[in-house]
Amino acid sequence: MAQPHHGPRAPDAPILALASAWRSGSTLLQRLLMSGGDTLIWGEPYAQRDPIGQLTDMYVPFRDGYPVPQHFLPERQSNDAFALSESWVANLYPGVDDLQRAHRAMLTELLAAPAHAAGFDRWGLKEVRLDATQAEYVAGLFPGTRIVFLVRNPYDAFRSYRSRGGWYERFPDRPVFDAETFARHWMRLTRSFLDNADRMGALLVSFEDMTRDPATLQRISEHTGVRIDPAVLEIHARGKDTGEVSPIRPKEMRVLAEVWGELPASLGYATPEG
Repeated sequence: MAQPHHGPRAPDAPILALASAWRSGSTLLQRLLMSGGDTLIWGEPYAQRDPIGQLTDMYVPFRDGYPVPQHFLPERQSNDAFALSESWVANLYPGVDDLQRAHRAMLTELLAAPAHAAGFDRWGLKEVRLDATQAEYVAGLFPGTRIVFLVRNPYDAFRSYRSRGGWYERFPDRPVFDAETFARHWMRLTRSFLDNADRMGALLVSFEDMTRDPATLQRISEHTGVRIDPAVLEIHARGKDTGEVSPIRPKEMRVLAEVWGELPASLGYATPEG
């Protein structure tokens, strides 16, 4: 995995810990990032409504030709002949800089300010729903954002996930209740991480390396600029636990294989037997 590059970190630039799916070690990574005591990493804030994803969606229509320059008030006011009551104003927008400031203010007030009020110097969030597009959105608002992409053996992640019931990618229309929706979710995020990590200067690590290789913890610490206490690995903090994890059923395995293809094997993850 390529070493990330570092841009200058602006004040209040967050840390993003994004995992390729549920049950992939994101909460352990979150706890490790907070083990130094001066950083608060929010855990999937308002997760089922996917606020970061929805804010990012506001930029989807932006493309060559839209919005046209004449839609922006600053552009119109640059023409001395412009008068509000005498001009075509059916489409009249604040500037893009205003939109970006509004988004930055939203995330600052929702996530940064409460973290500081609680006594933490830095803030961030861990997520299992966001891909590189949403990470790039946050980094565009907060230059110098530190991004960690986390992947885990998807067969292990799915076995753990299916024993705990289903969650939503976005409520109420994007449930992840079966093998196919889980597989597509993992595929979307993992492919996005692999395709964009180097370009974005993100650090790409595996759950397996994070839990077994001290050098990986050091890389995470250096990349994010936070102190990490390896002793956190020995502390098993559990949320909902439904007991024994059962094997993947043959029908589920066929679905996973169809969606994932060779991608797990290319990451060194073998298909489980039986």
